[in-house]
Amino acid sequence: MVVSYASKIYTKDRLFFLKLLFRWTGSVWEMLWVDYIFFVTAYVILAVIYHQALANHEHRMITFEAVVRWLSKIRTSVPLSFMLGFFVSTVFSRWWSTCMAIPWLSSMSFYTQALVESTHPVKSDIARKIRITILRYSNLSWILMMATISQQIKDRFGFNQPLKAKKSSQDRSAGTTAAATAGTGNDSTDGNKNSKKPEFELTWRERLDLINSDEKVRKHFGRLVTAEEVETFARSAELSQSTDLTYSPEYWLPLAWASRLIKRARMLGLIAEERELLFLVEMINKFRGDLGTVWSYTEFNVPLVYTQVAVAAVYLFLFSTLLSTQLIRPEMVRQVTMAPAAQSINETQSSVIDTVLGVELLAYFPILGSLEFIFYLGWFKIGIMLLNPLGKDRADLPLSDILNSNLKASVKLGGAEDSLFPPGLTDNGEPVEQQVSLLLRAFDFSEVHAHDNFTSAEEVEAHLHKHLLRRLQGTGKEIVNTLDFLQLRNVGKKKSTAKAAATAAAASAAAPKKSASGSDLLDKSGSVGGSGAAAAAAAAALAASPSTDSLTSMEVAAMRASGLSATVRNPRRESMPLLGHQGGGDDDFELGGKSAEERV
Repeated sequence: MVVSYASKIYTKDRLFFLKLLFRWTGSVWEMLWVDYIFFVTAYVILAVIYHQALANHEHRMITFEAVVRWLSKIRTSVPLSFMLGFFVSTVFSRWWSTCMAIPWLSSMSFYTQALVESTHPVKSDIARKIRITILRYSNLSWILMMATISQQIKDRFGFNQPLKAKKSSQDRSAGTTAAATAGTGNDSTDGNKNSKKPEFELTWRERLDLINSDEKVRKHFGRLVTAEEVETFARSAELSQSTDLTYSPEYWLPLAWASRLIKRARMLGLIAEERELLFLVEMINKFRGDLGTVWSYTEFNVPLVYTQVAVAAVYLFLFSTLLSTQLIRPEMVRQVTMAPAAQSINETQSSVIDTVLGVELLAYFPILGSLEFIFYLGWFKIGIMLLNPLGKDRADLPLSDILNSNLKASVKLGGAEDSLFPPGLTDNGEPVEQQVSLLLRAFDFSEVHAHDNFTSAEEVEAHLHKHLLRRLQGTGKEIVNTLDFLQLRNVGKKKSTAKAAATAAAASAAAPKKSASGSDLLDKSGSVGGSGAAAAAAAAALAASPSTDSLTSMEVAAMRASGLSATVRNPRRESMPLLGHQGGGDDDFELGGKSAEERV
């Protein structure tokens, strides 16, 4: 995982750079110490060969010195700094983009908790279950994608473990493929051509079982995949014509389930507005897009040719550094002093080298070569470590910790219980004004600023109480307006229905050959079915009455028995019961013979 160190840096400390430079965990020393030992060992071996083995071979010593001078001149002609800098910057930008593209479920959990809710106790429980299901699908999608591209996630869920009954599974898969081929009428050649090679060590069902058996998954969700959802994946495998060892459950399929569940929540009234529905669907789509972006970064890497050129350039440069930084005898003499003009070069070399022991010791240790080794190889290894951010190195992203955070946030934040909210913010069905009043009374606002003047808790409570009364009064007016609209619409229907019934009754009375009863006539007419004589009488009375506002309770009861719906206002009573209402949910209501003020 990425090593965090910035919080331990204090610039006021004068020696902070020493603490930063000699920090071991995640440092360049931890990354290069093995390579550096090999580099120093090779340098010492070459120095011993030059100063000891070639001391009695003048010709070979001159050849060695010529090679050292030649390499020291041409090794800087290769623009290694530019090439390495461009390579590392490209890899780092991809690493950071991958890091930013990995989706976290904190935002989705927050928005689902805020937008999928209800104040009714039963609907509040349904909303919480829907939120948990949406986030369960999101976590499943996250795992299905990351398990295909991250070695860390594969090792966590045991996808790389050997399959005990691998042979039998392959036999079953081969039998299924052969049966499908025989059913389509293709010969063996076509069947072998269309068959896919096994890509996984475990079948897709066993991989889903391993996901359900994870410790953190069992702790937070119990399980992420149900048996019905496993069968849905099986139908998807059949459509893609894949075997148990070649099929990989699609990561986007659970997200499709989540988007459809969000639409169901809107139909149930658990999402207030259409734009909130669109916002949640857009969040699901963004989550899918981020997973696809992570997959694209791992599938489409930096071109291999460029990486190979960088590797070859760096290691060839370091190999030339082993020779070009060797301290040869003419350079040793030049570093100590310049000989007198009367002395020969050979006498000067012998006298200086014999007297200066420190220069001889420096010849066996790569001072300049060590700096170049640390700078260039350390720079290059940073790019190599960041090339695959989803691996298992120390600098790679902690996907397992991210998954644990997603599971916890999904349950704690997205599926939050009322116990996680303080009194006044719970969905207990109480009026909003009453809950806000309870919440504000629990805090002493006089301690916020000494010079601020806040109203008292009693005044706030009284204002909220008045607001509650006005809101209930407005709701009552809306109900009365709705009843008036239903009255005008249903009165017209009742007039036409009653007139048709009266016409049918008159026609039946005028026909001497037909002696059917009143109920039969009503049944055959199709206007009022199965109502009996009471319904016919009520219909006739409605047609004969000069005003529909003069209906009696008995007439309304007869109309109820006949299946007619009516909502009327009676001058003798302020309101009549709402008839024909066939709801059953928490929004059902019944208005009896009360005044408008009493209903409010």
